Amino acid sequence: MYDYNTTRSPLMLKEYGRNIQKLMEQFATIEDKAVRTQQAHGIVKLMEVVNPNAESPQKRWDDLFILSDYKLDIDSPTPKPIKRVSSQQHYTHMPCMQLIRYKYYGRHIEALLKKITTLPTLKEQEQMLMAVGKLMRRFSNTWNNDYINNERIMQDIKRMLPEGTTLDVGIIRTLPDEGANGQKPRNRPYLKTNTAKK
Repeated sequence: MYDYNTTRSPLMLKEYGRNIQKLMEQFATIEDKAVRTQQAHGIVKLMEVVNPNAESPQKRWDDLFILSDYKLDIDSPTPKPIKRVSSQQHYTHMPCMQLIRYKYYGRHIEALLKKITTLPTLKEQEQMLMAVGKLMRRFSNTWNNDYINNERIMQDIKRMLPEGTTLDVGIIRTLPDEGANGQKPRNRPYLKTNTAKK
């Protein structure tokens, strides 16, 4: 079985690489404290070779404890550092995002449609609805290479509007029902080839 990075545990300190982290993981199997301490001194020397830019020997010993998730029990020349809370954000702790029903329209089209329902006047609602309809046609043409007519735009708008909305989408019928960039869709010209025998 292949050993991919996606199946490995995340790197705790990237400046030392994965091999040193693997050595630290093997420390859990060593029962003798004196042997662990001896191995730790060897790893600190190896850390100095891998990353010679460390500020001080104490920094390397602190990093050694960090790599062991502060579980290392050895006789170190420096005091054991206090465990600090990581400031990195992990995707597993991020709130679940709402699924986009129409990916080729994007999330913002749905947000715009909700915004239209809050506009104070009918004229503003109609103007905004026409602009959104044009955007939807352009997005569909860009992502799907598919020209959608006014009826399809109206159906999609009705599906994306919140339940109980009384917005009249009939104004969409007045959109120029033409192809992308105001041009009617054209078929590819048929090229005649000369098949006559010489």
